[in-house]
Amino acid sequence: MNIYTRKPFGSAQGRQNLFWQKIVLLMAVLVVLIIFLNIFQKQVRNSFFYVSSPISTIFLQGGKGAAGFFSSFSSFPTLKKDNANLATENQRLLASLALLQEAIKGNQDLQSALIAVKDNVFTLSQARIMALDTQNDTLLIDKGSKNGISENMPVISQEKVLFGKISKAYPNFSEVVLISNKKSALAVKIQVTDPVQTPIYGAVKGSGNQAVYMDLVNSDAKIQPGDVLVTSAQDGIFPKDLLVGKVQSSSTNDTKAFQTAQIMPFFNPKNTDSVFIITNYLKK
Repeated sequence: MNIYTRKPFGSAQGRQNLFWQKIVLLMAVLVVLIIFLNIFQKQVRNSFFYVSSPISTIFLQGGKGAAGFFSSFSSFPTLKKDNANLATENQRLLASLALLQEAIKGNQDLQSALIAVKDNVFTLSQARIMALDTQNDTLLIDKGSKNGISENMPVISQEKVLFGKISKAYPNFSEVVLISNKKSALAVKIQVTDPVQTPIYGAVKGSGNQAVYMDLVNSDAKIQPGDVLVTSAQDGIFPKDLLVGKVQSSSTNDTKAFQTAQIMPFFNPKNTDSVFIITNYLKK
């Protein structure tokens, strides 16, 4: 009678060799994957944007709608109190009227600022905003290198308000770095209507969260609240006379050669659906 015995599954040395073979194989796969992602980074990110862009658009539009919904929902208790107290209602209406007057004044300031830029002629490519990254002050738009978009192209609104520039161009999408990005800086000047008047030059820098400030202004320069800032084209990236913002306040320091100013930017990415890329000004 034949007796079959089960052989042990390899020796201890064999199992150890098999373990290290698996480790080496796993490391080799990771190295190949990293190399692949580095070489085809733009293609991979473009494919991701292409798949996720409909979802991003839904969330972007939904966020705007949800903000309006919850704003209306939160006003219900106030409306009930207003119906019970006509005096309070009257005060609320007066406050709303004051806000409306301020908005009209701001719009008039913007319309006045448009006078100096109306003669500029640009070749524009319209793009839809797909997503807004508030943490990094960037936008994602639906035009890319296949549409002739390149890095450093200026991005503006229909009213020639400066948003920023193209930071990365993928085949079907592009990233826009806003002027409020903390790494952003652009040359500006205070808009003047009198050709004899000497312009005041400076730099607008981003402080994050869609906020900017003006820096590098001569300490003896007279800056007034309401002064309108436009691009000066001294940086070679943005054409001149694009609208940037309006001075809110300025501050000086005797120990510094320059003064700074708080700026209210004209751009508002949260209330904008599309932007325009200037394609005939790119300077390398």
